[in-house]
Amino acid sequence: TTECTDVPDNAYNDGAIADGAVRFLTNCHSDKPFFLAVGFKKPHLPFCAPKKYWDLYHRETMPLATYRKKAVGSPEFAYHKCGELQLYTDIPSLISFSDIENVKIPDEKARELVHGYYACISYIDAQIGKIVEALEKSGCLNNTIIVLWGDHGWHLGEHGFWGKHNLMNHATRAPLIVRVPHCKGGKAGGVVEFVDIYPTLCELCKVPVPEGQLQGKSFVPILQDSEKRIKEYAFVQWQGGYNIVSEQYSSTIWLQGDSVVARMIFDRQLDASENENKVHCPYLSRERDKLEAQIKTRKSQL
Repeated sequence: TTECTDVPDNAYNDGAIADGAVRFLTNCHSDKPFFLAVGFKKPHLPFCAPKKYWDLYHRETMPLATYRKKAVGSPEFAYHKCGELQLYTDIPSLISFSDIENVKIPDEKARELVHGYYACISYIDAQIGKIVEALEKSGCLNNTIIVLWGDHGWHLGEHGFWGKHNLMNHATRAPLIVRVPHCKGGKAGGVVEFVDIYPTLCELCKVPVPEGQLQGKSFVPILQDSEKRIKEYAFVQWQGGYNIVSEQYSSTIWLQGDSVVARMIFDRQLDASENENKVHCPYLSRERDKLEAQIKTRKSQL
């Protein structure tokens, strides 16, 4: 699952991809607008990065997840046995399963995996830095919009998960960083979805969008004022499960046909780590019904 080798950045694919992006920006002397998409693999498994990025961290200080059990009262539909991780031969075969624990990995191996994840994050951070530096040298930095996002989150032992493929917050919440020249910036608290990126870029670049044909909504108002809001909910679907997220709540249902066979709801202001399913709490019944109605509305639009 991991590899720590003393090699240059471009010995791995992501470093070579960054070099290609730098060459493009260095050689691009046209006055015409350009669009450049750069995709990196890491920090997906396996956790392979040049040794200098591993050396930034000490294995013994790697933090382990504080809550490595299933959320209290949560259904079996919410869990899997981390099959992606178990494809690797260095993962111990004696992994225990129970009604409480999901996947239990020895602390030594867990710290190795976290260390590898951190190393990969720093490796990719450096590649992004090279591209931004090349953009600055080209003279285009202050006339270019930069959007950085990841396609999903990642569990490092939280709730016994290693990886993704679930509808918990660690898997469904992903980075989204946008740099727009002349925008003030700041950390926004509102809800946005990746389908909102396209209409946002169109508005910023003054490109018309197909009227009435987009599910996404421009979040330019948030870029101009981080206190603004453009929507109440984000929608996530994974296999037979459907999740809706507001600023305070996360609600998930699993369907068989049109029947709801399992539910979860978390009040993330009181339980940010989503450690206790509150689906049977009377004070949340009205909110649960409201969120489930939103799920069914969004599902009907798929």
